[in-house]
Amino acid sequence: MAHNSIYMTGSKEYEILYDKLWDELQPVQLKRRNPLSVMRTDTLAVQLEMFCQLVECCSNACLHLRGESRNKVISYMDTLLHAVKKRGSKISGQEIEEINMEIQRFHRLCQLYKIRSEGAYKMYCSKPEVKKCFDTAHRIAYSIEKFSKECDMALKDALENLKKEVKSDVIISDAERKMIVGALSFRLGHWYKCPNGHIYCISEGGGAMQIGQCNECGAAIGGSSHRLLPDNSLASEMDGATHPAWPQ
Repeated sequence: MAHNSIYMTGSKEYEILYDKLWDELQPVQLKRRNPLSVMRTDTLAVQLEMFCQLVECCSNACLHLRGESRNKVISYMDTLLHAVKKRGSKISGQEIEEINMEIQRFHRLCQLYKIRSEGAYKMYCSKPEVKKCFDTAHRIAYSIEKFSKECDMALKDALENLKKEVKSDVIISDAERKMIVGALSFRLGHWYKCPNGHIYCISEGGGAMQIGQCNECGAAIGGSSHRLLPDNSLASEMDGATHPAWPQ
């Protein structure tokens, strides 16, 4: 597990979570008998992937940031790392989707502060149009609402407008689509939705062999004889799958 502490000066949560994950991984890395349950192993894999993505994003941003902007980015990363640390032994598909969106929010926030740190921004920041664009992007980035795909598109548009106003060189890209679900080592087509859109996974072969209840709303999920319930559907947004792992 890479250690990027040189970029993490000022972080309160980085070393704490790094040490926690390292301690749990040690028996596995030393090839001793794996003392972790399957559920805990999956959750640990997700936590590790979250940690690596957040630290990588922050490290890349901090190469370009100084002073208040750098402190703001590290502070926001600490908030997310603290949430990662508090995760229990089980993590749902819905939580994984929300985590992915929060990483996307953090990616956008880093872009905002990279623009703010440029000399071009400092030249134009007194213009009303620039202030309006910055305030709009800042408001969306720090909203207490759940960060949805619609919020992300609005924030991306606000950043593009700000970039145009200050003639910035910052590239407004989407976060690299590594997808935390990759940490669970599933092939494509294991992720599904209940009738109310809550996401869950079927790990064994990808085929539905039993009916259960959605953790979020209690709706029936799964199926039988590798046949998904008719009101459930493939969650292609999780891994890009176009069809289930097991033919329907």
